[in-house]
Amino acid sequence: MKISNELKVGIVVTLTIAGVLWGLNYLKGIDLFSTSNKYYAVYDDVNGLVTSNPVILNGFKVGQVDRIEYAEDKSGKLIVTFRVKGDVYITKSTQAAITSDLLGSKTVELGYGDDRTEAKDGDTLIGSNSSGLAGQITPLKNKAEGLVTSLDSLSMALSDLLNDKSRNSLAKTFANLEHATAGIDELVSSDKSKLRSLLNNADGVASNLNKNSGNISNILKNFNALSDSLNQLNLAATINNLNKAISDLNNTLAKIDKGEGTLGKLVNNDSLYNNLNSASANLDKLMIDLKAHPSRYVHVSVFGRKDK
Repeated sequence: MKISNELKVGIVVTLTIAGVLWGLNYLKGIDLFSTSNKYYAVYDDVNGLVTSNPVILNGFKVGQVDRIEYAEDKSGKLIVTFRVKGDVYITKSTQAAITSDLLGSKTVELGYGDDRTEAKDGDTLIGSNSSGLAGQITPLKNKAEGLVTSLDSLSMALSDLLNDKSRNSLAKTFANLEHATAGIDELVSSDKSKLRSLLNNADGVASNLNKNSGNISNILKNFNALSDSLNQLNLAATINNLNKAISDLNNTLAKIDKGEGTLGKLVNNDSLYNNLNSASANLDKLMIDLKAHPSRYVHVSVFGRKDK
């Protein structure tokens, strides 16, 4: 049987188209000659996931993202379709988490759940977003950026602070400190004997205190005993009684000064003083006359005779 040229051209063109399609799918990671299962997952945000991104299970690529489209219920959720090799065991509780690496490449990472029931082709898996290593580094990056900003502000502040005037002032300050240090060194070198004597005296005082520590302890105990005794004396009540006595005495002296009472009249009345003075003088005269003429006042008779 003779094959026409037109048939040959058709076969060649068909094979070429088929090869091109196979090559394009191969470049996309789709093997047309291997069986695969299709699974779905629903996400609120795919974080930049695109078709042909790999699907990873335990660090090994088992498939790729096939399609991404919005849900038909107009909820804004995204449905991701991905294919997994037919010989890979997928459970119904498998979680499909979108992760990213340091370079920002997105992947769908599968992880088994508690339910070990096998998922069928066309089942919907649990979709979630995972920050991954890049998400963990992002806070550190933000802190590093804040630290760099703070260091930049600090360097600018130091630059403003350390101007020519400030540097000159610091130089003068260091020079004064050096001069003062030199003066102290000179003073110490010239008065070494005095310092040595002062240290010896201080050592002697410390030694005496150490030797007399027992006496000092006794003195402190005596002070404590004296303090306890003073506390037991109830000084507050004693002082209150003393204040009351002084107040009563002041009141009495005030009454005497006003001439109230016998003592007040005696102090403030001159006539009473004069009468007492006159009575004292008369009594003195009486005593003198009694001594001079006792017979006028005392009669003594041995035999009972009465003298006229």
